[in-house]
Amino acid sequence: MIENDPNATLTLAAPCWGLSCGADGSSACANPQGEVCAVERDVLLGALRLGVRRFPPLRVRAALRPSQTLDPGDHYHLLVPLQGKIRLVWDGRHTLAGVGQVFVHDVTRLQEADFGAGDSTFRTATVAVPRSLLSVDPGQAELALGRRLAEDGVGGLLAGFVAHLTDSLDACGPSDAPRLGMALLELVNAAFAHLGGSAARTAPSPRHALTLQIQAFIQRHLSETGLNPRQVAAAHHISVSYLHRLFHKQGYTVSGWIRSQRLIRTRCDLVDPALRDAPVHVIAARWGFSDPAVFSRAFRAAYGIAPSAFRNGPR
Repeated sequence: MIENDPNATLTLAAPCWGLSCGADGSSACANPQGEVCAVERDVLLGALRLGVRRFPPLRVRAALRPSQTLDPGDHYHLLVPLQGKIRLVWDGRHTLAGVGQVFVHDVTRLQEADFGAGDSTFRTATVAVPRSLLSVDPGQAELALGRRLAEDGVGGLLAGFVAHLTDSLDACGPSDAPRLGMALLELVNAAFAHLGGSAARTAPSPRHALTLQIQAFIQRHLSETGLNPRQVAAAHHISVSYLHRLFHKQGYTVSGWIRSQRLIRTRCDLVDPALRDAPVHVIAARWGFSDPAVFSRAFRAAYGIAPSAFRNGPR
């Protein structure tokens, strides 16, 4: 059985935006009985956190003074309703989400949440995903925030996987957790790509389409140690300077984006039970890092910890 995380706190969040709980005085609650959420499960699946929460009919709103801000942290959050509905106001946008749907957000712009939509118990799964593990660029991730996935397509697959996973945790062992986390991460990345792509399709741009094509090319060739801006530009019949301009618009350098995608892959492999016997330098080489020292420095700079310490640390 995958056990609850003993470090998880069990009181209402502020204001349950990420549904990872801990009061800090920055929320206001409209429930006259003062009831708060019940935490059914809170587990770590590798680098992802999966929770299950149950709420009475409860309305929570942001109560920050103009001089205050919420730290967005380093995670995005997904709500996957399991029972009932929730009304949300995110950055002025009103959304109703129910069973079979997925709502994607961060903590900074969620202004109000009506758990149970005013008249019923609301039960939801929550998924916290490190921003650094998303394979989409920040601009595409931004397009996905505050949006809801429908019951069909990618949304249905993700919602169904999360719902089944919450029901199956007791049948899974601790060694299953990292691999389940990686499977979940792949679906989350697909969801972000789908939401970001559908939003981008409302205003199609040849430049954006070319950028996505180039990023897909890079993803396919990450294992090649010789992958560099000149090779990428030549493969797409554009100049290196134009390639750099495309990525600069997304907030990256080309080499920086290649390195970040390689680091994401190595980070996932380092916690994969199937690769526990593979030396760190072999995993690094698998994703195009030919020099172990260069890889170690890049990994530490990105995640604040050495690769070997990350692999052997608590999950």
